[in-house]
Amino acid sequence: MLNLIIFRGPGGSGKSTVAKLLRDKLENKTAILCPDYFYWDVCGKDENSELVYEALYRLVDLYLSKNYNVILEGVLSSKIDTLPRIKKIISLGNKYSAKTTQFYFEVPLKTSIQRDGKRKIKMGKELAEEIYNKSINSRLHNEIIINTENKKPVEVLNLVLSKI
Repeated sequence: MLNLIIFRGPGGSGKSTVAKLLRDKLENKTAILCPDYFYWDVCGKDENSELVYEALYRLVDLYLSKNYNVILEGVLSSKIDTLPRIKKIISLGNKYSAKTTQFYFEVPLKTSIQRDGKRKIKMGKELAEEIYNKSINSRLHNEIIINTENKKPVEVLNLVLSKI
């Protein structure tokens, strides 16, 4: 069975780390897709979210059509567009009969900023706080919330595995 797994949450909540661990645990081929990569690396902080999400939808569709599990991880937050965008991604999962599971990783703002300071590419306190606030203000009712504050990545992985 195909899986479409969505990890959302603020920067520093462990989404990327757990996505990589999960990819190694899943039986089928698995692709990790991250729209933040398009914003920061491909587009150079370009704010063209429509282009980023169009690319993301196409990649989700492509990988699912080739029988890959898809792990979508990122902040995936905007003040007005989060729900429609997530619904469109879920509809792609439905198209291929993928089991879709949504997670929200939460940490306090202080931890998010602290973890950002340990990265190669740092957002900085002001941007980290802005993204944090967007993230927590766009939580969805059907996401499984995991507080990652005092958990090791393997502990979060085990919680995720118990839900998919």
